[in-house]
Amino acid sequence: MVESAPGRGGEIWRRPSGLGLVIGAFTLIGQGQLLDAWKSLANSGGSWLIGAFFLGVFMPSWRWAASAGLLALLACLVGY
Repeated sequence: MVESAPGRGGEIWRRPSGLGLVIGAFTLIGQGQLLDAWKSLANSGGSWLIGAFFLGVFMPSWRWAASAGLLALLACLVGY
């Protein structure tokens, strides 16, 4: 059985890219703006992984989930 891409055209790549860029940018902003006690949240890699995880949950197969998660994490790095 051939796996079909969720959505049309480039939609499968826009969501992980957009989410990753936003998370990466918020990480950078949070590291500079949050109080000392809250900076550990921005310095944690957990926020990046939570975004990638939730993208993967809604994908139709593990291959799409892995691809979307990887793309989201790369976009986080670019956004940072």
